[in-house]
Amino acid sequence: MLTVGIVAGLSAILTHINISMGPYKCIDTDNNEIICEQTWRSYGVLYGITKEGKTIDLKSYEECK
Repeated sequence: MLTVGIVAGLSAILTHINISMGPYKCIDTDNNEIICEQTWRSYGVLYGITKEGKTIDLKSYEECK
C-alpha cells in the first residue's frame, strides 16, 4: 500500500513539473515540429497538448527558450 502511494505521488509530481514548464518545441510521430503547451509521459508513451487543445503522440520535445 505504501509503495503504491509513493509511486502514484511521484508520478503526479513529475507530471505537474512537466506541465508547468511549457511551452515546448515538440516532434510528433510523423516528424512534424509542433509547439505544445503541455507534455507528459504515461506508461512509456510521450504526449503533448497543443494551443488548440489537441492531444498528440510525441517522439521528443525540448523546452522553448
